[in-house]
Amino acid sequence: MTRPFALAFLLSMIAASAGAPAIQAAAADDAAILHALNRLTYGPRPGDVERIKAMGLQKWIDLQLTPGRIDNSALEAKLLRLETLTLDSETIQREYAGPAMAERRKRQLENPEAVRPEPGSMRNDPDMPRGPMDETQRKARQVISDLEEAKLLRAVYSERQLEEVLVDFWFNHFNVFAGKGATRIYISEYERDAIRPYVLGHFRDMLGATAKSPAMLFYLDNWLSSAGDAGDAGETSDAGDRNARRIRNRARRLGQFRPASPASPASPASSGSRGEVSASPAVHG
Repeated sequence: MTRPFALAFLLSMIAASAGAPAIQAAAADDAAILHALNRLTYGPRPGDVERIKAMGLQKWIDLQLTPGRIDNSALEAKLLRLETLTLDSETIQREYAGPAMAERRKRQLENPEAVRPEPGSMRNDPDMPRGPMDETQRKARQVISDLEEAKLLRAVYSERQLEEVLVDFWFNHFNVFAGKGATRIYISEYERDAIRPYVLGHFRDMLGATAKSPAMLFYLDNWLSSAGDAGDAGETSDAGDRNARRIRNRARRLGQFRPASPASPASPASSGSRGEVSASPAVHG
């Protein structure tokens, strides 16, 4: 080995050994960022790692924990065309679900042999006949369609990713089914008013909001419960038995709505995949 070549070789080795900690540190930083993105978001998007590295991982996490400080105007512009997201349940009933229900009643009068679902039936979309939909039926379906599309848009475009992951997790935890009776009328309000405001707040507040929500009351059949159904002490009746079953069902469900431990397999912090917690009941209609 010639002297100049040996010198060059040694210098290159020194440079490499000096740069190794920097390279390893950069790789460790990237790994930490990817770990955070996989746990706290719907997954890394192009440019996310570089953006968080420039900002600092801790600062990014702090921002995710205070989503009100994050500019989300790009997503909000995309959500504007989903007109039912901001409507109250009264408007949804009057302008979207109600006309389809009236149309269905008219069809039943015209065809008395048609099968009538039982109150509280779990049959999917009983107001939706099979075949091509007219405008009335399309509007009734639009409420669920808007929720489905909004969930996808938020998962892809929201800068408040932790908030969206938590909304999905808690909606899945406080499950209601859009295909059960009038529940679908209240689902927009349910996510917007009973879940989303509380995902970074106190569990007890969310528990109270969901337990009192019309969506949950319809889903658990508690809208059919009344004090008069229970009868006198020692008296048994079909109505009393049904009411007792509803009360037990509600108590059992409330018992299931316990806080998830950070170490629980159902907790988003311990889940390695969004698919484990993101089967969204809001879009099962």
